[in-house]
Amino acid sequence: MSKKKSSSRKGTKIYCLLADTAVLNPAWKELAEKKGAHFFYQITQYFTQTTLFSMLTGQQLSDLEEHGIGYYTGKKYHTPAGYLDDGTPRDRIEWPWREQMFVRKFIQANWKVKIYNMGEEDLWNRWVDSDRVYQFRDYFCEKYNRPLNYDDEEVINIVLGEDTQYIEDQKNSIREIQSQSGENTLYFVMYHQHHSAARINKKKDIAQKQLEEFLNFWNWDEENAIFWLFSDHGDFSQKYMKKIDPRGCLQWALFKDNTKKPIIPQRNFTSIRDFHPTILNKFSLENRPTDNSSWEENLDPDRIYFVEDSRMASNTKFTDNVAALMYAGWENGHPNHILQCTYREKNHDFEFLIADFSTGIPENARVVKSFFQDPSLRAQKGKNDPHIILREALRERFDWVVD
Repeated sequence: MSKKKSSSRKGTKIYCLLADTAVLNPAWKELAEKKGAHFFYQITQYFTQTTLFSMLTGQQLSDLEEHGIGYYTGKKYHTPAGYLDDGTPRDRIEWPWREQMFVRKFIQANWKVKIYNMGEEDLWNRWVDSDRVYQFRDYFCEKYNRPLNYDDEEVINIVLGEDTQYIEDQKNSIREIQSQSGENTLYFVMYHQHHSAARINKKKDIAQKQLEEFLNFWNWDEENAIFWLFSDHGDFSQKYMKKIDPRGCLQWALFKDNTKKPIIPQRNFTSIRDFHPTILNKFSLENRPTDNSSWEENLDPDRIYFVEDSRMASNTKFTDNVAALMYAGWENGHPNHILQCTYREKNHDFEFLIADFSTGIPENARVVKSFFQDPSLRAQKGKNDPHIILREALRERFDWVVD
């Protein structure tokens, strides 16, 4: 009599891999081709927290908080949450709209959530979710037995060095994650190589090489797994990040769905907000209607993309710059230019920019002020001119845009 083989249930995994500050370059297209993933050009926000909020909720920042979200908006929602092991006070942020985050909807559907490489143990708490219902792991917190920030010099030296212990730990984490099965699990894994290189404004080639090494170590063919790899913003060590510039928010993403009924993206251009309806629709979870768009919908070449930012030099509490962007100059399904209209609240004025990114490398794009900036030329244009369309879109979308 033959022995019956035991079977174990294979849960679905979603890997959200954040490549912090890893700007768009040809290497990411090559990685997509190598791994059989779908490549996106993606419009993001201008720093990590706001990009994550847009991705997690599918909303504009001004839809979540009146007048948008600044770097320190969350301070008004701080609540005490005890102490860390070393006696450091712990706090958390009770965002009033956190139930809109797709991670909350997965938790309510009995998914597990696991976090890797998020720096200080409470980083996820302060940014996103105050319920400690997930598993957390970070190499540096374990190594030093205390909270550490990825901007710390000793951490940067290890992240951008040849510390074999750190490199092997990262690979062991990937092995550990991909060997787990049995439960539906949502993973967030953050990679800091390019952020560290931007912080010191050097060793960017090392950052690229090491990040590619880690990303190539993943088994992108894992059965019943979904891969979502994305960058969150431009290189903050560069001058173009001093203002809202297309080079700062035009980034990239890779997506691969190895489930039995995979998501088939119908376009190569997207907004960071589009992940929210796409992933919720796949698992039949509640999706609040908004002006984002699932990847399974066809590309709208006339779509207007909105980005918001609080300039750290002038405002940390709410959005004070907002831009509307559209792709232009379409050739063979690919645009050569981005047209951008920016509203600067400090000056109560609009700025019009055109970015030529036909090279496919935004940092090499030539960005100039549009002819529309000249009032004498502007008067000759009718209401169907794209500059006017973008300006009016800002006025209609944001009630605080007043000139």
